[in-house]
Amino acid sequence: MEEQDIQLTRNWKQVCEITTALARAYKSRQLYAANNPVRHTSLDSVFLALTDFLQQNEMLTFSVTESQFIYYGKAVYSNPDRRESPVFRLYRDGIRFLSFHEGITREELGELLDALSEVSPEGGEGDMDVVTQIWERDLAHITYIAVDDCLDFDDSELAASPEPQSSQAGQPSQGVESLDVAESPESFEPSRPAYLPPEMKQPTLGVATIVDSPFTEEERKSIANVFLSEEDLDEIGQQVLTEDRQSPREKVSEIFLEILDGSWGSEVKTDVTRGLGVLCGDLLEDGNPTQATKILREMKEFASQEASLPKDFVKMAKNFVQARGREGELVRLEPRLEEANLHELENYECYLCELPTSAIPQVYGILARARGRKVREMLCRVLSKMAKGNLDALADMITDPRWYLVRNLVTIFRLMKDRRALVYLEGLLYHEETRVRAEVVHCLSEIGGQEANILLCRCLQDSEKSIRMLAVRKLSREREELGASAIADSIKEKSFRKRSTDEKREFFDALGRSASDDLIPSLEEFITKRSLFHGPEADEMRRFAAMALARIGTEKAIGLLEKTAQSGNSKARKYCTEALKLYKLRSSVQEEKSQEHIVGANQRSDVARER
Repeated sequence: MEEQDIQLTRNWKQVCEITTALARAYKSRQLYAANNPVRHTSLDSVFLALTDFLQQNEMLTFSVTESQFIYYGKAVYSNPDRRESPVFRLYRDGIRFLSFHEGITREELGELLDALSEVSPEGGEGDMDVVTQIWERDLAHITYIAVDDCLDFDDSELAASPEPQSSQAGQPSQGVESLDVAESPESFEPSRPAYLPPEMKQPTLGVATIVDSPFTEEERKSIANVFLSEEDLDEIGQQVLTEDRQSPREKVSEIFLEILDGSWGSEVKTDVTRGLGVLCGDLLEDGNPTQATKILREMKEFASQEASLPKDFVKMAKNFVQARGREGELVRLEPRLEEANLHELENYECYLCELPTSAIPQVYGILARARGRKVREMLCRVLSKMAKGNLDALADMITDPRWYLVRNLVTIFRLMKDRRALVYLEGLLYHEETRVRAEVVHCLSEIGGQEANILLCRCLQDSEKSIRMLAVRKLSREREELGASAIADSIKEKSFRKRSTDEKREFFDALGRSASDDLIPSLEEFITKRSLFHGPEADEMRRFAAMALARIGTEKAIGLLEKTAQSGNSKARKYCTEALKLYKLRSSVQEEKSQEHIVGANQRSDVARER
């Protein structure tokens, strides 16, 4: 057995543990309230199992079927009950590959489970799909590949019988070998599926094209005997097939481009340029943006050669480029964009990115009318590239009364990561639509830096709980003194005690992740000062403050916990003791995992030496 196969065998048991823990955590999200300890324990279990795996492998990728998670061709989780299965929710909404990357946080994992739990199994018309839920949460270490052509499922069938059909019971998906969970990992012989390379890298999304050779076997042999290799034959065959597949418009456009590049007179070139303009629009309508992109790039090249080409021809080329961005030209694209698949959208994106900046209002108009999510995402990317270095071209759109377009505009700023956008984002901190403000938080986090973090700190005072929690997560990732101080100031406010349990926990946990020893005295006050506040709310604050100290984990923080655990304050003693147990548990688990990682590395080295 090869070394990679041995590694797959070892990984299989870990991956089964991860998927089992993930399913339990998902189920606990459905059964228990947010403050129930079962939810947090189950989340900790899957987080520890997943981070241990990622420390050794950097990434874990599943293929998603209707009822199974597939890892290297093997079913590592299977649940045919659509109501209880997290897999079905992913599959139904188009996700076909799900990847977890090294560096994932406990909060990101919880966000993923929340996204799955907030989508009903029936997928009602008013529900947000899983893809949108995950995308809006901006999970940096969780990626996915989705398809637009999701299957339509019969809700009545789902409601009537959650049990699988007899033909599916116990049967793996087509092309997938099912595993009995009780099977020993030692007997597991891994096989690599077609969608994953042997290096265990993330699957890439592409379009498979099957190209037949124009040569028969006899022709290949006779030609090869003379002077050509197999590689030469394949290359020539590709060229022949490409020429055969060219449409008449493509062939004519190639001839026209050759004329423009030659020494023909100005009248001929003028007529040819007009003809290319017509051909460019027709090619787009025909669904051939690749050739249209080639034409546009060639004309842009002509327009840039003022020093070497006649002025009248350069001017004509510039006018051609400007004309491609006019509304009358671009409106012909819209029906094609809505019908295009992912690969075709990439080709249209290449074309649109070649348009001049004067076309920004027209492209924005297409975005305003676009219905498909993939189309909107593509147009946002296009506008982020077109407006690079020219933010003022988007300034007028910031006051658009349609909130969803303003959110798209913030997404464009987010893709650009241009600090000059902060002046526009500041005005949107108080936009009436929550979803716009949420996108502003994501954008500020992407831009980063002190100025952006100052605006993020203001989001901690937002009227909406979800915005406050999103902002505090983003600030904790920065691990800066500015963010930690702002979080601590928010916690000290009198109104903070009236907030929900999960929000309090989020703020204290974020403070623990981002704070230094300088803020330990503030946490000590919450734990030890009896006169500060009273009642059940005080107990919550003490408990979360103790957990924050455990999260900080420095010698000073742990020393304070140990000291308070021996004090005469019974409640402070109780919560500090709990926090110390959690700290020691985390430390021991991390140490154990580290030792296992070292042992595994040594074993791999031994295998390599034996080979």
